[in-house]
Amino acid sequence: MQLRRILLATIAGLMSITLLTGFTHNKIPGLGSGGGGGGGSWTAIVKDGKEGLTSLASATAILLNAQADLADALGFKQEAALLRGDAKNLTEKGEDIGGSDIETAGKNSASVQKKINDKLMASGELDANTAAAVGSAGKKMIPALGKIVKGVSILVKVGSSISSAGQPSPTDIGAVNIAATIPALMPKAAQAVPEVFKTANDFRKVAAEKNIAMPEVPAAPGFS
Repeated sequence: MQLRRILLATIAGLMSITLLTGFTHNKIPGLGSGGGGGGGSWTAIVKDGKEGLTSLASATAILLNAQADLADALGFKQEAALLRGDAKNLTEKGEDIGGSDIETAGKNSASVQKKINDKLMASGELDANTAAAVGSAGKKMIPALGKIVKGVSILVKVGSSISSAGQPSPTDIGAVNIAATIPALMPKAAQAVPEVFKTANDFRKVAAEKNIAMPEVPAAPGFS
């Protein structure tokens, strides 16, 4: 009975979240006609949801640590410490990350990257150490961005499955947690993540002007 009360409270909360954020789920699990059936398997939803959350957290942490190393090399010590703190938080939480974790990390990532880009753009010819730091950061950042795209794509798929699934079993805490976490996380990620990709593209352009080659930045992930 306690688990059922938790489930019902979660479903009510999801309704509020959906109404407030405008996230594009048409149904809340368990509130469709009859409250059962549907197109999503909760076993698959839980498995894929955990994979997507873990992938997003770990990839973002890699990105932040790479940016922090470059920020250090350019003298942005406080900014580097901020990014490392965000990376540590994401690494420790893993599949338990929430929307505020991604929102904060994304905003800090984009803000610090803009400072890095501006300083590099204002610089003349880069010395060998700075050029090496830029190249090293790019080699770590851009693959991490690709993994962020993968994590988001998994979570978008899971979000769609949640919206078409029937009510999870009251004994399935994993389903309850995923059903609460992902619809709340995705709108915040959708606000923060695109700016991360924009500043990364700007970084690559600055690097090219300094004759530092790096891979193409992947397209920012879609959230619908």
